[in-house]
Amino acid sequence: MKPGLRSELRDSAKKEERIYGNNDTKIVSQMENPENVSASLHFSGEEIEEKAKNKVISVNTSTAKQEAIQEMTKNKNSPDVKQDSQKSDTQLRSLSLRERLKPYNCTKLKKLKNKARQCSISGGKQYATKFYIIDAPDTGKQKLRNTNTMETNKPIVLVTGGVHGTEPAGMLAASEIYKQWVPRKGHLVVIPVINVCGARKHSRYLKCSKETATSSQSMPDKNSQGQNSNDPVQVDDLNRDFPPNEMPKSDFANDIWDLVSLIRPNVFLDLHEGWGFYVQLKDNPHNRLVGNTRFSKGSSVIAAPNALKVAEAMVDEVNKGVKDEKHKFLLSTPPVEEGLAMHLYQSFGTISMVQETTVKGQPLELRASQHLIMTSKALKELGFLSKKFRPATLSKTVAESFLKMNKIAQHPHHPMNNAKTEHPKRHHDNKKIPVADDLVSSLVV
Repeated sequence: MKPGLRSELRDSAKKEERIYGNNDTKIVSQMENPENVSASLHFSGEEIEEKAKNKVISVNTSTAKQEAIQEMTKNKNSPDVKQDSQKSDTQLRSLSLRERLKPYNCTKLKKLKNKARQCSISGGKQYATKFYIIDAPDTGKQKLRNTNTMETNKPIVLVTGGVHGTEPAGMLAASEIYKQWVPRKGHLVVIPVINVCGARKHSRYLKCSKETATSSQSMPDKNSQGQNSNDPVQVDDLNRDFPPNEMPKSDFANDIWDLVSLIRPNVFLDLHEGWGFYVQLKDNPHNRLVGNTRFSKGSSVIAAPNALKVAEAMVDEVNKGVKDEKHKFLLSTPPVEEGLAMHLYQSFGTISMVQETTVKGQPLELRASQHLIMTSKALKELGFLSKKFRPATLSKTVAESFLKMNKIAQHPHHPMNNAKTEHPKRHHDNKKIPVADDLVSSLVV
């Protein structure tokens, strides 16, 4: 990466960057004043009852703990953001992560050596999915964020894959992470296939319906990134369901936000795929659908302003294994304004990054391995993983087994797979792409 570009990106985010130590890296919040620690977005809604506002929460009984969780949910709709943020954050710090996530029916997976716990989102709904929690050996029941500055001696990292159902590399990498990785401190939370509905239908979109057939290229620009918020493609895109300063657009996005509001991750890594190489497509506009080979950009790390230093290290690390200069990864900023990454950054100051691998001409095992390289580098830089940790290099056999079990085509981002030809899709050899009967089968132990 050119030094001038790095300098420019750093300067643009100077006031918002986090501070990094020299050896054993620590993350220190950019908001030293606890009054500025944002616990929720600037949502409008019904005012919290006076009784609830004045209530003192005790954590000595299980009933009081449950009340704390309930009030945190109420606080999300309060117009008095600063007061509610302080109160909600205090309540949250009084609970361990295990206590916060009791409503999600978490159970230990005995088959996994890292003692991961499997939890459920959205119960029996169509878009129900699983997430996994892996604790560091000494932090299973310990409380987090005991200081007003939220210094992360016991941090929480959230990793998601499969926001778009046609991006299998992130799903495979996230599956490897929750099954194999163990943090040296804090908690690792992984949602391998966040958009199960889209993955089962082999669709980028959340609703998986034939109605999502309008290309954004014909729509007028509405937001800063050129997307029309009323475009059905954007409405059905889970990565466009988290507009700034508003409630999430869909029921499932609300369920996801309820979960991440309880988790409050210090670090967020969202694993995606694009079609083309960023180096070759970087000058093209951002406001176009993924799936269009002229605009869909992979091979990049898209960083929030407070994540630039970590993102640079990720790019440098993954590029060690990329020989072709045209295929090199680049740093980009910021994430899409209506995506979960930006929503978390704006709400909680989360160090947020979106990883994009390139589908075009590259096998799944390479793309998933690149995700593992970037994710592990980020977490090592932040002191969450041991400096000696080395991620696995996934084999062709592992990738083929994953594809076969989940009935996923190798290159689902082919140009034929655009919104207008959602059902059925065809691969480059003109064969129909099989629809998964149970995409998450390999992700549930």
